Amino acid sequence: MEFQSNSRGPHKKLSEANVVWVLLQIRDAVLT
Repeated sequence: MEFQSNSRGPHKKLSEANVVWVLLQIRDAVLT
């Protein structure tokens, strides 16, 4: 998982947005 080592750099915001996106996907799956 090389992406995790990049998360402490400029990609941190991208990974945070990715977490939010995943949470939205999970919530959507639960609601349906």
